[in-house]
Amino acid sequence: MADILKNVRFFAGAADMTGQANKVEISPEAEEKDVTTFGSYDPATDRVWKQVVAGLKSSKGNASGFWQAGDPGLVDDAAWAALGGMSAWTICPRGAAVGDPAYVTRALQGSYQLLGAPGDIAPWSAAWSSSYPVGRGVVLHPPGPPAPPPATARPCNCRRCRPAGNWSPRCTCCRSPAPPRRR
Repeated sequence: MADILKNVRFFAGAADMTGQANKVEISPEAEEKDVTTFGSYDPATDRVWKQVVAGLKSSKGNASGFWQAGDPGLVDDAAWAALGGMSAWTICPRGAAVGDPAYVTRALQGSYQLLGAPGDIAPWSAAWSSSYPVGRGVVLHPPGPPAPPPATARPCNCRRCRPAGNWSPRCTCCRSPAPPRRR
């Protein structure tokens, strides 16, 4: 019996895209390499059957949904930061409870399209190409709230980070050490 996709959980990097995506696909494949020889002849049928072996494996994927921005966990912030970079992609077709099936890969996000026509709900879509094998397994730990900042982290005080309230031992935009905490 076929499954109806109802509670798909989708994580791109550290962002949970579940509430912003309404389509996600992953397409693993292997090249077909022809190894047909004269020994491929079947005397019972008097035919030569093509023989193939698997060559290089790869995967591609894409996702789309409704655009949101203004927080690192929202699609615009996460997709923009990941564009041209490598990040983990996790797709859980039946939810993200412990034991649910999950597909995981590390991929290059090669494209990100956003926004649309006046009066429309703003769409987004992204595509990626995997650089690592696609793993099929199960969820080992349920998703939860993000961990609190480490004890050594303090707010960055540079002009760009101060309004966002970034917590980091180093500035996220200029990579300078965060200023010492005032007492």
